[in-house]
Amino acid sequence: MKKCLVLLNVCLLASSTRSAVRVFVEDSNGAAAIKYECTAGEVVRSFALDVSLDKGRVVGITNFFRGISKVGAQGYGIFPAAFRDYITVSSGTNANWTVSGYTPLAVVADSPGNTLPGLNSNGVTLELGGLWDAATPATFPPAAGTLCLLQVSEPAQVSVAANATRGGVVSASSGVSITPIFAGALVIPPGNAPAITNQPASLTVCAGSPAVFRVGATGWGLTYQWQVSGAGGMAFTNISATATNANYTNLLATLADDGNQYQVTVGGAGGPSVTSAPPAVLSVNAPATASAGSNQTICAGSSTAGLGGSVGGGATGGTWSSSGTGTFAPNVTTLNATYNPSAADIAAGTVTLTLSSTGQQAPCGEAIAQAVLTINPAATASSGSNQTICAGSSTSGLGGSVGGGATGGTWSSSGTGTFAPNVTTLNATYNPSGADIAAGTVTLTLSSTGQLAPCSAATAQVALIIRGPVGIQLAKEVITISFAGGELETAPAVQGPWSGTGNRSGTYTNSVTEGPARFYRVHYP
Repeated sequence: MKKCLVLLNVCLLASSTRSAVRVFVEDSNGAAAIKYECTAGEVVRSFALDVSLDKGRVVGITNFFRGISKVGAQGYGIFPAAFRDYITVSSGTNANWTVSGYTPLAVVADSPGNTLPGLNSNGVTLELGGLWDAATPATFPPAAGTLCLLQVSEPAQVSVAANATRGGVVSASSGVSITPIFAGALVIPPGNAPAITNQPASLTVCAGSPAVFRVGATGWGLTYQWQVSGAGGMAFTNISATATNANYTNLLATLADDGNQYQVTVGGAGGPSVTSAPPAVLSVNAPATASAGSNQTICAGSSTAGLGGSVGGGATGGTWSSSGTGTFAPNVTTLNATYNPSAADIAAGTVTLTLSSTGQQAPCGEAIAQAVLTINPAATASSGSNQTICAGSSTSGLGGSVGGGATGGTWSSSGTGTFAPNVTTLNATYNPSGADIAAGTVTLTLSSTGQLAPCSAATAQVALIIRGPVGIQLAKEVITISFAGGELETAPAVQGPWSGTGNRSGTYTNSVTEGPARFYRVHYP
């Protein structure tokens, strides 16, 4: 090998005893390039640097200089500590260097306390030095260049700093102190460019409900911008500054949104942006509506009026159902059907009638509307038996009673008599009037009270026959008396004495010879 002089101290700066050198990290196609730049003519003899990642591992080191810095091939490829492992010195000044095994990674065993762990960890310590001919400036390392490339396992913030224990950044000029300026960078290895793995899917929703679009993507430092087109996909506009997540939610889809198309642009630090395709289409169906009409109250034994059901929106029909066991007429699908309560419904007093819409398009659910049917009990009324009394006497108790929805009753008469003690006493008695006696019969009617609308009053009747004397004063005229049953009696005065004429159930015509005046009555045994 060529005989050369190992010079590690070259005095090039005479005008300054302190200078600055930039040592910085750049992303070079996904690798961390460790670079340097001498800004004022400095020449660095050696670098001892700690390179750290905030996440992931350093998995490789490449693109570092090997051997002696010479014309046309200049760089930092040797460090004194590497002599031990890679350089052998023969007789004289001959040095043999096996460059094939060299790497700038510091040997941890040399100084475990100030050396980062190395490959497959989150940090490495680098040592790089220069070996050149001091008499040939063209062999000096360049003023700026790349020390090496570090491969990282995942996107990471890579920082660089001096390893002061191993020397840091050392000037090649005697007496010159270098103040290095360090800068890190974000490094994104290959395979971290944005990529869409799951395209947004088209959706069908019901108006008034949310529509959620989702995209699946991989990459580093991803960003999202959702866009919408209401023109059949001819033009898309950004939805809003908040539509910047992997999911976009239209919180309240409306019928006006039907047919809108959605896409998302996914960006990232690892490569160019990508846009989803094909656009996802939003279909919005009209929700169903239903109305069951008003609540109704009926009397037991009757049917409802038409229920007045109606449907709208996306519904095309409806079906009635009951919480009870009654029936709908003519059928359950007639919106204005009537309802016939069952005995169980009447006993329960109320039932709920439910109208459920039909025909609406999925995913819209059925609309439900309800009406409450109240069934009031019908009133009942009963009276005692028909009675026959003699004129001048009252009836026995009439024996009235009420039930069902009735709470009481009131007596009335086809005649003009009176009830005792009053008309609201169910077991009252009746005192016929003279007109009642003359008429011979009256009808007594008990009408229930207190029943709830729309139930009407119930009635019951007693037929009362009144038998008794009928006195007729004659004035020398001929008079004909017609009667049914009993025996016709006569007397010269009302007080009597009365004597039978022998006439029964027939017609009697008196004679003027019977005297100036006589009284007649019908006696019923």
